[in-house]
Amino acid sequence: MPVYGTNACAGSTTPCRSWLTFGAFSLPATGTFGSVTKNSFTGPNFVTFDLSLARRFKLGERANLQFRAEYFNVFNHTNFNTPAATLSSAATFGRIKTTAGGPRIGQLSMKLSF
Repeated sequence: MPVYGTNACAGSTTPCRSWLTFGAFSLPATGTFGSVTKNSFTGPNFVTFDLSLARRFKLGERANLQFRAEYFNVFNHTNFNTPAATLSSAATFGRIKTTAGGPRIGQLSMKLSF
């Protein structure tokens, strides 16, 4: 569970939001693994909703044509990138980056099976 703090934005001249406290984490001993897994932390209000629609058309006895429409982030919700998680700098650790993830993406495809 994230530990919220205010240290990452101290002295920052750019828009910033602290998300994690540097003091709550430490580097593991040499030759050992830490207890935090990859992608354990997400930024605030991370929401994504994906949608997929498919329709199959029969073409004769043995052939099928499938049409697919897939949409990612259907509602086009802005998801800011994850907090900086490098323990090498207390000045930037936990800082929410001001860049965002991908916008709404749609793709159409057809597949012929025979």
